[in-house]
Amino acid sequence: MKTEVLHFVKLDRAMLPLLVTSLFTFQLLTAQEHAAFRGFLWRQSTESVILLQADSAATQDLIGNDFAIDINNGKSVIAIIVQESPVNYFNAKEIGSSKEIHVWVAIQGQRDGEMTPVVGAQHTLETMSWFNVLGATTSSNIIEAFGKAGLSYDRMESLDLNIQENLVNGRIVLNQNTTLAWKSGVKPWSVNLLGVNHDIYNRLPNGDIFCNQVQALVGIKSWRAPGQLEISGDLGLNNILADGKIPALVNAYDPIWIRVNLNVDLAEVVKRK
Repeated sequence: MKTEVLHFVKLDRAMLPLLVTSLFTFQLLTAQEHAAFRGFLWRQSTESVILLQADSAATQDLIGNDFAIDINNGKSVIAIIVQESPVNYFNAKEIGSSKEIHVWVAIQGQRDGEMTPVVGAQHTLETMSWFNVLGATTSSNIIEAFGKAGLSYDRMESLDLNIQENLVNGRIVLNQNTTLAWKSGVKPWSVNLLGVNHDIYNRLPNGDIFCNQVQALVGIKSWRAPGQLEISGDLGLNNILADGKIPALVNAYDPIWIRVNLNVDLAEVVKRK
Protein backbone atom coordinates (compact mmCIF):
# COMPACT_ATOMS: atom_id res chain seq x y z
CA MET A 1 0.00 0.00 0.00
CA LYS A 2 1.61 3.29 1.11
CA THR A 3 4.92 2.17 2.56
CA GLU A 4 7.72 -0.23 1.70
CA VAL A 5 9.22 -2.18 4.60
CA LEU A 6 12.91 -3.08 4.91
CA HIS A 7 14.72 -6.04 6.50
CA PHE A 8 15.49 -5.94 10.20
CA VAL A 9 17.40 -7.63 12.98
CA LYS A 10 15.42 -9.97 15.25
CA LEU A 11 14.66 -8.48 18.68
CA ASP A 12 15.05 -10.51 21.84
CA ARG A 13 11.46 -11.25 22.95
CA ALA A 14 12.55 -11.32 26.58
CA MET A 15 12.64 -7.51 26.42
CA LEU A 16 9.03 -7.17 25.28
CA PRO A 17 7.26 -6.77 28.66
CA LEU A 18 9.55 -3.92 29.67
CA LEU A 19 9.36 -2.24 26.28
CA VAL A 20 5.60 -2.48 26.02
CA THR A 21 5.08 -1.25 29.59
CA SER A 22 7.25 1.79 29.02
CA LEU A 23 5.51 2.59 25.74
CA PHE A 24 1.96 2.54 27.02
CA THR A 25 2.56 3.99 30.50
CA PHE A 26 4.37 7.03 29.14
CA GLN A 27 1.68 7.70 26.55
CA LEU A 28 -1.10 7.38 29.11
CA LEU A 29 0.46 10.06 31.30
CA THR A 30 1.10 12.49 28.45
CA ALA A 31 -2.35 11.95 26.93
CA GLN A 32 -4.09 12.85 30.18
CA GLU A 33 -2.35 16.23 30.13
CA HIS A 34 -3.72 17.05 26.66
CA ALA A 35 -6.65 19.47 26.75
CA ALA A 36 -8.57 17.62 24.01
CA PHE A 37 -8.08 14.17 25.50
CA ARG A 38 -11.41 12.36 25.97
CA GLY A 39 -10.45 8.74 26.31
CA PHE A 40 -7.53 6.30 26.26
CA LEU A 41 -7.71 2.62 25.36
CA TRP A 42 -5.02 -0.02 25.83
CA ARG A 43 -5.47 -3.59 24.66
CA GLN A 44 -3.67 -6.78 23.75
CA SER A 45 -5.08 -8.59 20.73
CA THR A 46 -4.87 -11.22 18.05
CA GLU A 47 -5.67 -9.65 14.70
CA SER A 48 -6.26 -10.33 11.04
CA VAL A 49 -6.29 -7.55 8.44
CA ILE A 50 -8.06 -8.15 5.12
CA LEU A 51 -6.93 -5.75 2.37
CA LEU A 52 -9.25 -5.16 -0.59
CA GLN A 53 -9.72 -2.79 -3.51
CA ALA A 54 -12.99 -1.08 -4.41
CA ASP A 55 -14.41 1.38 -6.91
CA SER A 56 -12.90 4.79 -6.15
CA ALA A 57 -15.94 6.89 -7.12
CA ALA A 58 -18.31 4.81 -4.97
CA THR A 59 -15.87 4.93 -2.06
CA GLN A 60 -15.46 8.71 -2.28
CA ASP A 61 -19.23 9.07 -2.33
CA LEU A 62 -19.50 6.89 0.77
CA ILE A 63 -17.12 8.91 2.94
CA GLY A 64 -18.07 12.35 1.61
CA ASN A 65 -15.91 15.25 0.45
CA ASP A 66 -14.07 16.15 3.65
CA PHE A 67 -11.12 13.94 2.65
CA ALA A 68 -9.57 12.69 -0.56
CA ILE A 69 -9.33 8.91 -0.73
CA ASP A 70 -5.99 7.25 -1.36
CA ILE A 71 -5.84 5.68 -4.84
CA ASN A 72 -3.84 2.52 -5.64
CA ASN A 73 -3.84 1.35 -9.28
CA GLY A 74 -7.05 3.29 -9.91
CA LYS A 75 -8.90 1.76 -6.95
CA SER A 76 -9.57 2.73 -3.36
CA VAL A 77 -8.00 0.66 -0.59
CA ILE A 78 -10.22 -0.94 2.03
CA ALA A 79 -8.95 -2.56 5.23
CA ILE A 80 -11.13 -4.87 7.32
CA ILE A 81 -9.65 -5.13 10.81
CA VAL A 82 -10.66 -8.20 12.83
CA GLN A 83 -9.62 -8.31 16.51
CA GLU A 84 -9.93 -10.66 19.41
CA SER A 85 -8.78 -8.88 22.57
CA PRO A 86 -8.59 -10.81 25.86
CA VAL A 87 -7.55 -7.62 27.68
CA ASN A 88 -8.95 -4.07 27.40
CA TYR A 89 -8.26 -1.07 29.64
CA PHE A 90 -10.25 2.14 29.18
CA ASN A 91 -8.87 5.14 31.09
CA ALA A 92 -6.80 2.72 33.21
CA LYS A 93 -9.86 0.64 34.17
CA GLU A 94 -10.15 -2.98 33.02
CA ILE A 95 -13.33 -3.48 30.98
CA GLY A 96 -12.98 -7.13 29.96
CA SER A 97 -12.45 -8.94 26.68
CA SER A 98 -13.85 -8.07 23.26
CA LYS A 99 -14.24 -9.20 19.66
CA GLU A 100 -14.46 -6.47 17.01
CA ILE A 101 -14.56 -5.67 13.32
CA HIS A 102 -13.64 -2.33 11.76
CA VAL A 103 -13.86 -1.30 8.10
CA TRP A 104 -11.51 1.51 7.09
CA VAL A 105 -10.98 3.45 3.84
CA ALA A 106 -7.46 4.70 3.08
CA ILE A 107 -7.46 8.51 2.77
CA GLN A 108 -4.96 11.33 2.33
CA GLY A 109 -4.25 12.65 5.80
CA GLN A 110 -2.24 15.45 7.36
CA ARG A 111 0.34 13.18 9.01
CA ASP A 112 0.92 10.75 6.12
CA GLY A 113 4.62 10.08 5.74
CA GLU A 114 5.54 11.13 9.28
CA MET A 115 7.67 8.72 11.28
CA THR A 116 6.81 8.21 14.96
CA PRO A 117 8.94 5.32 16.26
CA VAL A 118 7.23 2.63 18.29
CA VAL A 119 9.21 1.39 21.30
CA GLY A 120 10.19 -2.27 20.83
CA ALA A 121 9.68 -2.36 17.06
CA GLN A 122 12.41 -3.43 14.68
CA HIS A 123 10.99 -0.91 12.23
CA THR A 124 8.07 1.52 12.23
CA LEU A 125 5.97 2.29 9.16
CA GLU A 126 5.12 5.86 8.23
CA THR A 127 1.83 7.15 9.62
CA MET A 128 -1.23 6.12 7.59
CA SER A 129 -4.68 7.78 7.53
CA TRP A 130 -8.07 6.07 7.31
CA PHE A 131 -11.77 6.87 7.44
CA ASN A 132 -13.85 4.55 9.57
CA VAL A 133 -17.06 3.37 7.86
CA LEU A 134 -18.10 0.43 10.04
CA GLY A 135 -17.47 -0.82 13.56
CA ALA A 136 -19.11 -3.69 15.42
CA THR A 137 -18.36 -5.68 18.57
CA THR A 138 -19.67 -8.42 20.83
CA SER A 139 -18.82 -6.37 23.94
CA SER A 140 -21.35 -4.09 25.63
CA ASN A 141 -18.44 -2.59 27.64
CA ILE A 142 -16.68 -1.50 24.44
CA ILE A 143 -19.90 0.00 23.07
CA GLU A 144 -20.33 2.02 26.28
CA ALA A 145 -16.68 3.09 26.62
CA PHE A 146 -16.22 4.18 23.01
CA GLY A 147 -19.63 5.81 22.99
CA LYS A 148 -18.46 8.16 25.73
CA ALA A 149 -15.74 9.36 23.33
CA GLY A 150 -18.16 9.73 20.41
CA LEU A 151 -17.54 6.47 18.50
CA SER A 152 -20.61 4.42 17.66
CA TYR A 153 -20.42 0.62 17.46
CA ASP A 154 -22.97 -1.85 16.15
CA ARG A 155 -23.50 -5.06 18.06
CA MET A 156 -22.48 -8.26 16.27
CA GLU A 157 -23.37 -11.83 17.11
CA SER A 158 -20.06 -13.71 16.86
CA LEU A 159 -16.48 -13.72 15.60
CA ASP A 160 -14.12 -16.66 15.10
CA LEU A 161 -10.49 -16.03 14.11
CA ASN A 162 -7.98 -18.83 13.57
CA ILE A 163 -4.27 -18.30 12.91
CA GLN A 164 -2.62 -21.66 12.29
CA GLU A 165 0.77 -22.73 11.00
CA ASN A 166 -0.34 -22.89 7.36
CA LEU A 167 -3.80 -21.28 7.37
CA VAL A 168 -5.53 -18.08 8.43
CA ASN A 169 -9.32 -18.12 8.41
CA GLY A 170 -12.28 -16.67 10.21
CA ARG A 171 -15.98 -16.00 10.20
CA ILE A 172 -18.10 -13.13 11.48
CA VAL A 173 -21.85 -13.13 11.99
CA LEU A 174 -22.88 -9.48 12.12
CA ASN A 175 -26.57 -10.34 12.35
CA GLN A 176 -28.96 -12.99 11.10
CA ASN A 177 -28.74 -11.57 7.56
CA THR A 178 -25.05 -10.73 7.14
CA THR A 179 -21.86 -12.81 7.49
CA LEU A 180 -18.22 -12.49 6.42
CA ALA A 181 -15.79 -15.38 5.97
CA TRP A 182 -12.17 -15.23 4.87
CA LYS A 183 -9.22 -17.52 4.39
CA SER A 184 -5.65 -17.47 3.14
CA GLY A 185 -2.44 -19.39 3.37
CA VAL A 186 0.42 -18.18 5.56
CA LYS A 187 3.12 -16.07 3.93
CA PRO A 188 6.16 -15.67 6.23
CA TRP A 189 8.03 -12.40 6.40
CA SER A 190 11.48 -11.43 7.61
CA VAL A 191 9.99 -8.93 10.10
CA ASN A 192 8.92 -10.17 13.52
CA LEU A 193 8.00 -6.96 15.34
CA LEU A 194 6.57 -4.00 13.43
CA GLY A 195 5.46 -0.57 14.65
CA VAL A 196 2.43 1.13 13.09
CA ASN A 197 0.71 4.49 13.53
CA HIS A 198 -2.79 5.17 12.23
CA ASP A 199 -4.99 8.28 12.23
CA ILE A 200 -8.59 7.04 12.12
CA TYR A 201 -11.20 9.67 11.25
CA ASN A 202 -14.84 9.21 12.24
CA ARG A 203 -18.04 11.12 11.49
CA LEU A 204 -20.68 11.84 14.14
CA PRO A 205 -24.41 11.72 13.27
CA ASN A 206 -24.42 15.55 13.16
CA GLY A 207 -21.63 15.54 10.56
CA ASP A 208 -18.77 16.58 12.86
CA ILE A 209 -15.48 14.71 12.40
CA PHE A 210 -13.06 13.54 15.07
CA CYS A 211 -9.87 11.48 15.02
CA ASN A 212 -8.62 8.49 16.99
CA GLN A 213 -4.85 8.05 16.95
CA VAL A 214 -3.66 4.44 17.12
CA GLN A 215 -0.17 3.15 17.78
CA ALA A 216 0.62 -0.56 17.89
CA LEU A 217 3.46 -3.01 18.27
CA VAL A 218 2.67 -5.94 15.98
CA GLY A 219 3.93 -9.53 16.08
CA ILE A 220 3.64 -10.66 12.46
CA LYS A 221 2.58 -14.24 11.68
CA SER A 222 1.68 -13.69 8.01
CA TRP A 223 2.07 -10.74 5.66
CA ARG A 224 -0.04 -10.09 2.56
CA ALA A 225 -0.88 -13.70 1.81
CA PRO A 226 -3.26 -14.07 -1.18
CA GLY A 227 -6.71 -15.04 0.01
CA GLN A 228 -10.43 -14.56 -0.39
CA LEU A 229 -13.24 -12.81 1.45
CA GLU A 230 -16.83 -13.97 1.07
CA ILE A 231 -19.66 -11.63 2.06
CA SER A 232 -23.21 -12.86 2.48
CA GLY A 233 -25.83 -10.16 2.96
CA ASP A 234 -25.68 -6.36 2.95
CA LEU A 235 -23.01 -4.48 4.92
CA GLY A 236 -24.75 -1.18 4.19
CA LEU A 237 -21.66 0.35 2.55
CA ASN A 238 -23.17 1.58 -0.73
CA ASN A 239 -22.03 -1.55 -2.56
CA ILE A 240 -18.30 -0.84 -2.22
CA LEU A 241 -18.24 -4.26 -0.58
CA ALA A 242 -21.15 -6.17 -2.10
CA ASP A 243 -22.04 -9.78 -1.38
CA GLY A 244 -20.02 -12.48 -3.11
CA LYS A 245 -16.40 -13.60 -3.22
CA ILE A 246 -13.66 -10.98 -3.36
CA PRO A 247 -9.88 -11.53 -3.81
CA ALA A 248 -7.89 -10.13 -0.89
CA LEU A 249 -4.51 -9.94 0.79
CA VAL A 250 -4.58 -11.18 4.38
CA ASN A 251 -2.27 -10.29 7.27
CA ALA A 252 -2.18 -12.08 10.62
CA TYR A 253 -0.75 -10.67 13.87
CA ASP A 254 -0.28 -12.40 17.21
CA PRO A 255 0.29 -10.76 19.59
CA ILE A 256 -0.46 -7.07 19.02
CA TRP A 257 -0.27 -4.37 21.69
CA ILE A 258 -2.44 -1.36 20.92
CA ARG A 259 -3.00 2.04 22.48
CA VAL A 260 -5.60 4.51 21.23
CA ASN A 261 -6.03 8.20 22.02
CA LEU A 262 -9.75 8.79 21.44
CA ASN A 263 -11.14 12.05 20.07
CA VAL A 264 -7.92 14.03 19.73
CA ASP A 265 -7.72 17.69 18.69
CA LEU A 266 -8.46 17.89 14.96
CA ALA A 267 -6.69 21.22 14.56
CA GLU A 268 -3.35 19.41 14.45
CA VAL A 269 -4.25 16.53 12.15
CA VAL A 270 -7.17 17.31 9.78
CA LYS A 271 -6.43 17.94 6.13
CA ARG A 272 -9.49 19.04 4.15
CA LYS A 273 -9.81 18.81 0.37
